[in-house]
Amino acid sequence: MMLSLTRPKFFIPIHGEFRQLTQHKRIAEEMGVSSKNILIVEDGQRVRLTKDVCEIEETIEIGRVLVDGKHMDVEEIVLRDRRLLSEDGMVIAIIALDKETRALKGEPDFVSRGFIHVDESTELIDEAKALIKVTIESLTVDERRDLEKSQEAVRVGLRRFFTKRTDRRPLILPVIIEV
Repeated sequence: MMLSLTRPKFFIPIHGEFRQLTQHKRIAEEMGVSSKNILIVEDGQRVRLTKDVCEIEETIEIGRVLVDGKHMDVEEIVLRDRRLLSEDGMVIAIIALDKETRALKGEPDFVSRGFIHVDESTELIDEAKALIKVTIESLTVDERRDLEKSQEAVRVGLRRFFTKRTDRRPLILPVIIEV
């Protein structure tokens, strides 16, 4: 058996259900591992292991990550965005810039899902449109040519505005179209 070959000082069974982990612990004790050096660790428990110590330090919040009904490895940013969408909704700001002059063409438009009803929040939307105009006009022509910088400036401005006015933090997606 592997335990008799390796003669570990510490032992943490890691495979199986709880009853199987307990059985692995009993086998390790029978093979000479001290019961105080055997840990049965549950999901989320952090273990500190040094030359002299093997102990459970803290428990961190974990759980199964199910996305669209399937168990998947999902990046934290995806989960954060989904949490934001579910709590505060989203706003898409559609902005048209002139291809040559990079000046604003027409009024910005908004699409909102789970945040506000655009048709019923005209005052808020009008203020947001004015903010976009000021934000775009405050950028240099070179900054307006850089779509990422322009979008980020609009996103940051709208995020502050909506948070201050509504006490909610919707996901902001600025879309800049060159016409």
